[in-house]
Amino acid sequence: MDAVTPYPTGDFATTYTGGWFSSTETPNATDPGGEPSLGPEADIVPAIFAVICLVGAAGNAFVIFMVYRTVTNYYIVNLAVTDLAFLICCVPFSAAKMATPSWEYGEFLCKFVFYFMQVRSFLLSLPLPIHMTTVTHEWYGPKILCTEVWPSHMARHAYMVYTFLISYVIPLVTSLTSYTLIVRHLCLKVHVLSHIQQQAIKRKKKVK
Repeated sequence: MDAVTPYPTGDFATTYTGGWFSSTETPNATDPGGEPSLGPEADIVPAIFAVICLVGAAGNAFVIFMVYRTVTNYYIVNLAVTDLAFLICCVPFSAAKMATPSWEYGEFLCKFVFYFMQVRSFLLSLPLPIHMTTVTHEWYGPKILCTEVWPSHMARHAYMVYTFLISYVIPLVTSLTSYTLIVRHLCLKVHVLSHIQQQAIKRKKKVK
């Protein structure tokens, strides 16, 4: 059995954020057994995720099978492989997150799943294997949670800012700049072609 780290003492509703289960207020609804009521999304969302996973896995596997021999389609295959890996390694655990607040998959998957999710976005996730771990906390009985444990709030905040810049701001600016240059190039090309066509029409008129 994997060793777990005791979660820091304090009010769970105010101190715990992130990981596989988050809460900003103490739940009020409970079932007769004393467990928190997870609501209908605990059944609906995993079912939707299961459909997405099956359809996505089948579709991407079909794409890989159809185009893997064509050199010009290597880029498409790479995208399909990435999507397939995400569907297999991440979506099932996201569905499990909605179905139960307790982490049942051990220390290794706690580190690997979150790490893989971030790697797919970019290599900005390198600190996560160090800080992701399983912790225990009393919340309607003992629970095993998979969350980030940082040495300080400043370190956590710095990582959040870093993630925001690398995964959102820089890609957005790069995309906008690239699209602007592409549109400008196309507009210039259309203008040049239009000028060439006008010159060709004038030459034809002179010949007549």
